[in-house]
Amino acid sequence: MFPVEMSFSDDSVLMEKMTKIWKWADCQNSGPSTFRYTFRSSGVVFRADFGSEAEAIAFSTQFGGHVVMPAD
Repeated sequence: MFPVEMSFSDDSVLMEKMTKIWKWADCQNSGPSTFRYTFRSSGVVFRADFGSEAEAIAFSTQFGGHVVMPAD
């Protein structure tokens, strides 16, 4: 898996982004295999897992996230 993480100031920003994410995924005929979000005191952390590095990079470029590289 190739996870991408993004942070948002609050959950309303996450909901707005989710709409854009699904529209993008439909246009790309692609999308995350799984996604989850975690509420923290600083906001919301969203994580989406992709089956290929190319998909993860395209997604992170489009939405301002970062690909999480596995620890060695």
